[in-house]
Order: sequence, then structure tokens, then C-alpha cells
Amino acid sequence: MQNMSFLNSCENSYEKSHENTYKINIENRDYSKWNFIPELNDSTVVPLTLRLFDGDIFIYENPCIIVESPVRSAKEIAGILLLENNRTYGRASRNLSSTSSSSKKSRLFYKCIPDNPRLPAFLVPYEIAIGFSKKFVNKYVTFKFKEWTIEQTHPVGTLVETIGDVTHLPAYCEYRLCTRELRYSITAFTQFVKTQIKEKRTCVENIINDPKFNIRDISDDKTRIIAIDPEGSRDFDDALSALEFNERYTVSIHIANVFVWLESLNLWDFMTESCASIYLPDKRRHMLPPILSNDLCILNSYEEKRIAFTMILVLDKYANIIGVDFQNTAVKIAKNYVYETAECLHDPVYKLLHKLAKMQDPRVIDSHDVVAHWMIKMNEICGEKLAKCGAGIFRKTSSISEKNTYSVLPTDLKQNTRQMMQSWLTHSAAEYVTKCGDDEIEHAIMKTQNYAHITSPIRRLVDILNQMWLIWELGIIDKEVCGKKSHKFLESNLENLAKINKNMRAIKKTQQECETLYKISENPEIQEKVHLGFIMDISRDKIIAYLEELNIIISVSTSMDNLELYSYCNFRVFEFEDEYKIKQKLRWIIL
Repeated sequence: MQNMSFLNSCENSYEKSHENTYKINIENRDYSKWNFIPELNDSTVVPLTLRLFDGDIFIYENPCIIVESPVRSAKEIAGILLLENNRTYGRASRNLSSTSSSSKKSRLFYKCIPDNPRLPAFLVPYEIAIGFSKKFVNKYVTFKFKEWTIEQTHPVGTLVETIGDVTHLPAYCEYRLCTRELRYSITAFTQFVKTQIKEKRTCVENIINDPKFNIRDISDDKTRIIAIDPEGSRDFDDALSALEFNERYTVSIHIANVFVWLESLNLWDFMTESCASIYLPDKRRHMLPPILSNDLCILNSYEEKRIAFTMILVLDKYANIIGVDFQNTAVKIAKNYVYETAECLHDPVYKLLHKLAKMQDPRVIDSHDVVAHWMIKMNEICGEKLAKCGAGIFRKTSSISEKNTYSVLPTDLKQNTRQMMQSWLTHSAAEYVTKCGDDEIEHAIMKTQNYAHITSPIRRLVDILNQMWLIWELGIIDKEVCGKKSHKFLESNLENLAKINKNMRAIKKTQQECETLYKISENPEIQEKVHLGFIMDISRDKIIAYLEELNIIISVSTSMDNLELYSYCNFRVFEFEDEYKIKQKLRWIIL
């Protein structure tokens, strides 16, 4: 090549409207296929020779000038460092300017395979800690770009973090989060909250006594408030109460008032881009610091007063809704129950909640249904309120096509399979949108219009955004007396809704993958059995199936063209380690 100085070039005066500007898309790791946008017909522009990465934007001149390179500017790139068999590729140059003896030591280069299949293998210097074991295990790592000169066959990177061995399941979980850019540090957030909290009870009283927050203290009322959650749960973000009087009823739905806590402690600058808590088999990754999500914000019975956002429904004797009111409240939770426990089922408040829910929907059966019914009711009503104000973020699903209608499902389908099918359709076809004009936003699965998530603000960002937006629109808190940072927080997230949707899908996929791998790794007998699966979706090169016995959803690559949608077939799984394509650690086959 005549001139390779473009490799580290970047012109500050560059404008993307430059007529000779191109973007390169590289389709595979070995650089055998690529294309340019716009099309560039010049056989001398060879990306490997020019040391271009996928996604690079360059000016087509002599020499070419790279003006934007996502790989070169990335803070970290996820990959697998190949240490097995101890194969090395020379030594890194010594850092003679450093006074550290360890940095002056010349380390060996090892090959590192990026998770992104469009990136070439890198060489990364690494020092193996020699112990009693002579067996070297490949590592999940992150690294960043250092250089790629004409003399170097492979680009060179520097290690950022060693996540762990590829044989270690918690390391797999962390690596998967990293590959999908779902890792966010809340260390600074946590420390700041701790500095703001001197005495918890004082903080609660300060909020109650601050006229800005318009809190109605009902903690001394005789109304019994209960919460019902899964065993072991710490996400106590909802509670319920019910009363009967003069052939009428009131049902109050209390939701953790995360917005008030964020505003009271001025925490907006510390909110990360995390859009939800992530539940993986090794541990939970919190959206909010545990001091908020497990302590200050939760609605539990161990504290005298809790801050809530409350919706009060007035029902007639037939359980028809005849009145709705919203308030910021201070409440006292009488009891935290676990689903389906005898203690819960015999509670008089639960019995009334169950009775009224079943009057509204005869399909309500157990305590799971009761809680879900009232949470859905609040999401529906809050969605309608937001829509009328021209505000809100809504959950939208497109109408299910003919091939996906429930009318073609087998009549003898098991209830849990039918529920899984509905859940899968809801998540795979749904997205968050804002309202435009007078158009109604349909949630086809829920069979409702303008459905807004608002009942899980401890673990989901959109619920916080809808909570603060509705509180403002209803005039419960004057948004003009709130700090500008809260306004900016809402506006920036509305602009970032596409990324929120992308990350929510990535979280769902990561949770499913990790749960499946853990279940199979810890129960090796699963690999010895044949498993019956219900085919939920068929595309050109893969199918999606639900395995009833294991209660998992799987994706199977296949070229078979004789499979029928909404039918059953048999599957087997094989587990193996492949340092190049980690998602092949589990391979399902159709029998």
C-alpha cells in the first residue's frame, strides 16, 4: 500500500456530508465479505489491507482518512482470551518509561476472539499466574484497541478486565451482560445515597412534611394494607387494601413512590442508562442501588411508614368502577405475604380483593391472579389518564397475524403452555412508544388501548417515568417546583426510547439463556433425556419452542421444512465448550 498513515488519522474539520465519505460493513471475522455504504466500486479498497474495522467511516482519498471508528473508540470490547494449550504469539514491547517492575516485564501475546463475529482476532498481552495446576483455561475478558499497523497481522489490544474462566457459570452471566452492553456501575450512586441518609425515619418524615410532595399520611388509618409477593422476593413495590361500606367498595393500590425519593434526595445525576433490574441465576443486577430498591423505597411491614403513590377505586355492589382518585401517601403495611400461603388466603382483606377481582373477571383463581388483576387494572387506568393528557409511555403490541391467533392453537393445550405462549408473544412483539396525536395505542395481547407500565418502579425505568409524568399531569406535585434535572431526566429518556426497547429485549434474552444454561449444567441428566416441545414460531432458519417439562423456551437452528407451527416435536440438548462461538455452549437438535 502506498501510504498507511491514515490508520490513526482523524480530521476535526470533517463533516459527514463529505461526498467521498463511506461506511464499511464487514460480514465475517475472516474479512472474506464486505460492502460499502454508499456503494464503492474500487477493488483496491481492501479492508484487511487498509486495516479497517466493521463500522468504520472513512474519506475515500489517497491516503484514506478514518474519521470515525467504533472499535478504536470503544471503552471495552468483550472477547474470549485463548489460554488453553498455552499457545502464544510473541511478546509485547516493554514499557521502559514505567517505574513498575511488573509493567517493564515483557508479557506474552495471546489470541483474543471478540464476541462480535464481524471483528478479527486480536492479540492481547497477558501474564498467566503459574500455580500448581498446569492446565490453562480460556478466560472471558474485556479489552480495548491499541494499534493495528501495516507490520501487524492482527490488531493489538490491551486488557481491561478479566471476567473469569469460561467454565465458570457466574462468569458466563457477567460476560453475556457485557456482550450486550447491559453492565452499569451503581457504586457512586450507592455511596451518594448513603451520604444523604443519616436517619431513615427522619428522611420519611421530611418527605411527609414537605408541602412540595403533597403527601397524605394515612399510616394511622384503620385500613389494613397487605402485600403479596413470591417467596424470597425483595421487590416489594406494590401493596393492596380493600373496604366494604354501604353496598360499595374501595380498592386501593399502593405503589412504591420512587419518583418522590429520587426528587427528595436529588439523585437524578446518578441514574444510569440501566432500564431494568436483571435477574440471573448467580445474582440480581439492580437498576437502583440496594439501599433504595431493598430498603428506602419498598413497601414492607418492618417500617412504620412508607411513601407510596396510591390509586383509589370506588366500586358499586357489582364491582363496577364508579370513581377513581390518585394521591401521594404515607402508608403502613400490615403484613407481607407469600403467594398461596394459608395465612394469605385466610386474610380478610385478601378475601375481599379476591371476591371483587373475580366479580370483574371470572378467570381469576388464585393469589397470583388477584395481584395481577389489580396491577393490570392500575396500568390500564393510568394509561388512559396519561393518554388524555397527551403524555405517557405505552406498551404497544401489533395485532397478531392469522398464523399467531389463539384460534388456531390446539384446544387441548396445557394451561401453562398457553400462558407461556401469551407471555412470549407479549414480549417478542411489544415495544414502548409515546402517544402521537389522537391515535390509540393498542396492546393486542392485553386487548386494551393505551396500556402503560407503572406498577413496578423499583425494577423498571419506564414505570418511574410514567409515575413522575402522571403525578405531574394530575397536579399532585407541581412540576414547576421540581428541579430542572428531573425534567431533563424525563426528556432524555423519551429521546432514548429506541435504546430502552433494545435493552429490554436483550435483558429478556440474556435471562432466558443464562437460566437455561444453569438448569442444564446443574442437572446433567437433562442431556440424557428426550424432551417434548411445543413449536411457538418458525422462521427461515430457526424455530422457537417451549419445553413444558423444563419450563424453558429454546431457539433451534434448523433447515427442516416439514415442521408445523403450534405442533409438538422431540428435542435433545448437548452442552460443550467452544471458545469461538459461546452461544453454541448449548446445542439443541430436533429428533
